[in-house]
Amino acid sequence: MHLERSPGKVEVELSDIDSLFDRDAPPSYPHTGPMLNRAVAKFLLDSVRQDRRKPEVEVTIAFRTVPLRPEEARTRARMSSFFANEAELAALEDRVNQTEGFGSLRFAIPVVIVAALVAGLLSANSTLLGGPAFLTAIAYLVVITVVWVMLWDPIEKLLFDAYLIRLRIYAFHKLAAAQTAFVYRPASVAVAGPTPD
Repeated sequence: MHLERSPGKVEVELSDIDSLFDRDAPPSYPHTGPMLNRAVAKFLLDSVRQDRRKPEVEVTIAFRTVPLRPEEARTRARMSSFFANEAELAALEDRVNQTEGFGSLRFAIPVVIVAALVAGLLSANSTLLGGPAFLTAIAYLVVITVVWVMLWDPIEKLLFDAYLIRLRIYAFHKLAAAQTAFVYRPASVAVAGPTPD
């Protein structure tokens, strides 16, 4: 397998059509056909995510076997369907992520309000707990930590995770709509890898 990328273009060189799909692994939801080779799918996705400013991507699949022209259209459709299904799965993940984020936020808000009131009392009166003032300072830091911990999960889900999932969805849609070309390179003219010393 040979992988190569440049801005707006990705190329994968394989031995044959069977190397492009993992026909032994059963399809997982929402796929209905053979799964794309995991290494190829990851390379294509990572390449598009890295070069996300390009509105389109050209994908070239090179085989070292005889041409399979009668199968090209079906293979192209299978690849497009694979990435469209992956986009659908990522969109579902985004919706679940939002539901869990808002659920976490509803649980966190009352705890944060109570903790904020306690923190306000502690900061206004350094001798509220009696004894040395550093005990009140420690209690204040504990309360602030509780506030941060309670808010972190909804912030992570609704801001950071949501952003990254949407970038993945965008990349999957680009791959589903990509112009995919098949070329054929006999083994004698295949790109040579590094030779051992």
